[in-house]
Amino acid sequence: MGIFVASPRMLYAIHVPHGESHIQLLGAAKFIDFLRNMEDPGGLKNLKMYCVLNGGNRSDIRKDLEPYAAKLGLKQITVVRFYKNIEAGSSNSDKFAQSMKAVVATFQRGGTANDFIIKYMQESKVVWKEGKEGGGRPRFGWYQKSFFDGVKNADLNQGDWILATNDNSYFSRLNY
Repeated sequence: MGIFVASPRMLYAIHVPHGESHIQLLGAAKFIDFLRNMEDPGGLKNLKMYCVLNGGNRSDIRKDLEPYAAKLGLKQITVVRFYKNIEAGSSNSDKFAQSMKAVVATFQRGGTANDFIIKYMQESKVVWKEGKEGGGRPRFGWYQKSFFDGVKNADLNQGDWILATNDNSYFSRLNY
């Protein structure tokens, strides 16, 4: 599960792997603390939150997102499920029959303050570049894949990114 949060001045993201509920709650609390430390109180009133998922993963997504909605005072969260252009998971167990292989998702502002562009690509097709874009050290909160030797970033100029649209993804809004 990828979570993107947009404030009027910044974009934030976190990857939340599936796990035990107490670990999920701890991760949510740490991310929310991070947002509170980065934003002035007025900025927290105007947050927009998006959650991206592979296909049918996390069938009870409403429950997974409740801590974010409650602690950030969000009335609505947009959920985007990617359904096309990704391969099915390799597991043969029934539990993972609806899973799909990992994707990398990008999130950026569009032409207006409330317009966002979400793109995705199957992770195995992503071209990873060494280091952080622009050089320097990664900032606090940077997500680094555990099996990388160091910091890497996805090549956003690679031509295979897929724009998430109603033709390849399912968009829904959860009201809290």
